[in-house]
Amino acid sequence: MLVLILLAGPIFANDTALGPSCDLTIVGTTDKEAFLRFHNELRTAIAQRDIAATALLVRFPLRINFSDGSTIALDNVKALQMRFAEMFSAPVKSAILNQKLNDIFCNYNGIM
Repeated sequence: MLVLILLAGPIFANDTALGPSCDLTIVGTTDKEAFLRFHNELRTAIAQRDIAATALLVRFPLRINFSDGSTIALDNVKALQMRFAEMFSAPVKSAILNQKLNDIFCNYNGIM
């Protein structure tokens, strides 16, 4: 006789993996649902070019790394507002909006 037991509640309640290269425990959290909410809110804010919503989702100073190796730090909402179009250019916006969870990478520095 085969007995099948179905568990009530989410099967992946302790699932902290965003994909094969990112386990949230590496960055010190286990709240995958909170990350997914943040991820969706950020994508919506960037898609709508909503500076106020984006500002609520980032931590200042916001360090920006450029492809030429240079960096800047945006210290506040006003700085983000002034440089928003530069920070979230069409290629960056496209990369954010087309990002797949399976492609996200995590290490002790954060989620990339």
